[in-house]
Amino acid sequence: MQDPTLPPCPRCFRPHSNATATECPACGETYPLARSLSIPAPGSRPRPVAPPNPAWRPPPLDAPPEGGFLTELLLHVPDAVNPVMLGGRAVFLALLMLWGTYFISLDWHTNQIGASFMHTLNLVFHEAGHVIFAVFGSRFITFLGGSLNQLLVPAIFGFVFLLKYRNPFGAAVCLGWFGQSLMDLAPYIGDARIMDLPLLGDMDESDVDTRGERHDWHNILGQLDLLKHDTQFASLTHHLGSACVVVAGVWGALVLWRQYQRRSELAFEEDG
Repeated sequence: MQDPTLPPCPRCFRPHSNATATECPACGETYPLARSLSIPAPGSRPRPVAPPNPAWRPPPLDAPPEGGFLTELLLHVPDAVNPVMLGGRAVFLALLMLWGTYFISLDWHTNQIGASFMHTLNLVFHEAGHVIFAVFGSRFITFLGGSLNQLLVPAIFGFVFLLKYRNPFGAAVCLGWFGQSLMDLAPYIGDARIMDLPLLGDMDESDVDTRGERHDWHNILGQLDLLKHDTQFASLTHHLGSACVVVAGVWGALVLWRQYQRRSELAFEEDG
């Protein structure tokens, strides 16, 4: 009598009643050893197999990464990744990091960073900050407003890229700009006592008393009674700016790596 619970012959598909047979009596096909091991004992019931869960679906490619909201915010990857744009961003990031390394290597005592065209760009926002913060009517806030606005501009641009446009790579670039702007302030802070750096305006630069009335950080640290610590604050500012540039490079590289992975997944989908 044939047993329908036994697996058929893999060659002629004929069912058999002998669970210990190693050769098909009809066609002579030899059964592998794994067949006899997988056959249940006579009289036993086969193990029930759980049906698949119809509610389960594989996660989409654009599902939030592990880590939750913060990871999705800082490492967001769009649904479509343009390979040309991805390559351009990678080249831009490499050049930006080389440039940032150059700024980090500069000695703030020499004010070499003041020769960069970025100093001219930062200076525009610096001087605008004096006008903007003058509305508060405080002499201290007016002096501080120049340096504060110089840092606020790249910070605001970074938050716009991150929160409005969901572009963490753009935010990483703005963080690098923020760090460079910090380093740009270091020579000015360290000049608070000696006041040797040239200032904007038509006033006589040789008149130290006049320069003291116009030098931002001479007045800021002087009113805080911290003028003797100007070089320490300058060094700290340069180190903080350097750290921001390094973090910006790592952040940008992580974003591009995730975008590259996304591009590979899309290419795999198209090939499939």
